[in-house]
Amino acid sequence: MAKYETEVTGTINDISEYISRYESELGLSAEVVDAATGSIGDVTYMTATYERYAYLGGNRSSLSITMLQHGNKVRIIAISAAGSTGVIIKINHWSEDAFLQAFVELIERYKKENEAR
Repeated sequence: MAKYETEVTGTINDISEYISRYESELGLSAEVVDAATGSIGDVTYMTATYERYAYLGGNRSSLSITMLQHGNKVRIIAISAAGSTGVIIKINHWSEDAFLQAFVELIERYKKENEAR
């Protein structure tokens, strides 16, 4: 399991649209399995789970994304996980690391583009 946390300026809608626009960069087989949005008071949230097939590991990996927005600040938490061929220890963790890294690169690019505006 791998985790990434960051804070960005913007809205959940803008970030979600950006992720959707560049979803193919998360992997050729990456797709949203399910998502939910809502709000409590002045805090808006979105959670989504992506899944993709990892050719190298021969398994499926998932990426769970949670975003919390208050004002123009959005906290993003992403956690990846994947199956393993190990019985006692996790042997092939590279697919979850690669899935998360693709998401990190996407969000870091969004942050740079957003700062330029």
